[in-house]
Amino acid sequence: MSEKPPLTLTTEDGEGGLVARIAGEMNAANSPPVRAQLLEAIDRSAPAVLVVDLRDVGFMDSAGVAVLVEALRKQHQAGRGLRLRGVQPRVRAMLEIARLDTLFPVEDEEPGS
Repeated sequence: MSEKPPLTLTTEDGEGGLVARIAGEMNAANSPPVRAQLLEAIDRSAPAVLVVDLRDVGFMDSAGVAVLVEALRKQHQAGRGLRLRGVQPRVRAMLEIARLDTLFPVEDEEPGS
């Protein structure tokens, strides 16, 4: 049985804010470190807009959704925005099931692609 690649988070400045790229499967077992990194990046950068790029996230359970909701809450409390990018069908379905799809503005592609 092959081991799944780890969940990773990389960030870079851009698009008037911060782009956070998450890769891997977000679940209860592996999302806490990414949650901590994402919230730390928000605190450190205070981005006007946080773009969470999920194109490399093929699966997300409720723990992964909770990470996104917490980041959204943190951004909104500071009067800042959050957008999701590249949401895969299974992840989009999870957001719809949780009735959170209307809370997150979603863009399908990077600007200029």
